[in-house]
This record gives sequence, structure tokens and C-alpha cells, in this order.
Amino acid sequence: MEAAITFRVPPELTLDEDQKGQLSGLVQTKLEETKTLTLVSTDEQFETTGERLKIIAYIRERIKGTLKPYIEFWHKGHKAHTELLATLDGPLEARERSMKQGLARHQRERGSPAPGRRTTATRRRGATAQTGRGRTEAEGTGGCGGKAQDGGGSSCRSRQPGSCRRSGSSRAHS
Repeated sequence: MEAAITFRVPPELTLDEDQKGQLSGLVQTKLEETKTLTLVSTDEQFETTGERLKIIAYIRERIKGTLKPYIEFWHKGHKAHTELLATLDGPLEARERSMKQGLARHQRERGSPAPGRRTTATRRRGATAQTGRGRTEAEGTGGCGGKAQDGGGSSCRSRQPGSCRRSGSSRAHS
């Protein structure tokens, strides 16, 4: 499957620094000039504010007109590349998902972990063998085994080593 890809590159990808500087300077100048025109109390201020509003509207249109071609170009490019990504990656992602589901189904039917992976029971047996104890932590020295009592008289529900919150440690409470 081959896709014909055509890229259209504008002469400049972004507004050049001189143009950015000119527009920024113009905006800052107009903001400074109109700082005091937010409160209008006389007819003269009303006239001045009206004229400045026309200038601000003109500058805003000029900025939009200058930046719009770049925004449209990048927007079209974004849309085109998003569609291209979906076209190229979509089938691969669907195949990957299907293959993973097949692996999971095989594991469930077989009842065994993936090659090289140990089950929780296998890890527990290995940990017990490494500690040299023949009993679990909850039965012996770790975990409270449900014996801890809080101030209200209820017993601890923790049966796993190190998971009792009442004792503050992995040791038995009694």
C-alpha cells in the first residue's frame, strides 16, 4: 500500500522576527496611548476614545490578516497529518490489539502464565524458600493475622505481612 503524499511549504513557515517586532511595538504603543481612556467623563474624551477605538479595530484586523495565512496553513497541515496518522497507524494498532487478545485467550485456555513470567503463587513459594520458613508471614512473625485491635474493639482485617495499618509495622500485635 502506497500513499501519495504532497507537501506544500510556504515561503516562510512563521512570521519573521522583524514583522513580529513591528506588530508588538505597535500594540504596546497603542496600549500605552489608550491607558487613560477607560474612564470617559467629557465630550472631548468621548471623541478621543472613539477615534482610538477605530485605530485599535484597524490594528486588530491587520494582525489577524497578517497571521491568518500561517494559522490556516498549520491547521490544514495538522488535519492532513492527523488523517495520515490514522490511515497508517490505525490498521497496525488494530492488528496489535487483535494479536494481544489472541495471546491472552491462549493463556486463559491453557491456564498458565506467559513464558518467562511467574505467577503470584510461584513468587510466594520462592520467597518462603528464600527466608527458610515453612509458614507464611501472617501465620508466623509478620502481619497481625487479624489480632490487632483498634480503640473501638474491631479486629484488624489484614492478613498479609506488612500490610496492617494498626500495628505500624510488619510484626504481630500480640
